[in-house]
Amino acid sequence: MRLLRFLPFALLLAFELLSHSSFGQRHRKGQYAFSLQGGIMDRFPRGINLRANQQGSLVRTDFVRYTRSEHYWKIGYQYDRKFYQPLGVQVISERHTLGIDYAPISLHDYRRTFYISPVLGLFTGLEIVNQDQHDLPIGFIGAQSHFTFGGTIGLEAEVFLTDRISLIGGITERWYAVSDLNRLHTQAQLGLRFTFDSF
Repeated sequence: MRLLRFLPFALLLAFELLSHSSFGQRHRKGQYAFSLQGGIMDRFPRGINLRANQQGSLVRTDFVRYTRSEHYWKIGYQYDRKFYQPLGVQVISERHTLGIDYAPISLHDYRRTFYISPVLGLFTGLEIVNQDQHDLPIGFIGAQSHFTFGGTIGLEAEVFLTDRISLIGGITERWYAVSDLNRLHTQAQLGLRFTFDSF
């Protein structure tokens, strides 16, 4: 019951913060942003075993340039890792990729506190299987590093917490044209984005 006494004050404070931050000019042409995100791949974690079969995770960082109002380009680096257990033997797939993505349009609310954008992109990088250990007992998997590339399609949502800081999240489907393991990966990520006008 004590919590209910503070509820009106909490709502008033939240309204005050949102009303002040809602008049900021966001996603303007010429603005820049930097984001840092973490996420999962292909399967939602079950319990605390992050090395379970088909379990994957990722971290990524992006540099964003707004070329038109509500339109933007991203250049990003992503590291992802996924675990497999074919025939009871654990196999680890790791990828380091650099990519470029484009959001051709953004839908937003009237106050521009919430955005959602389709994202299209291309990437290239390196796939490493079992950290280049060549003693895998499974003949159909090559335990060596190799070049990979592919494309992405997804949706990205952004909620502004202040005029310069926003919470971002997205769902992306990645297709790897060259891979010793799965070529299609669904990933979900969440993180923060920091917007600024110039370097």
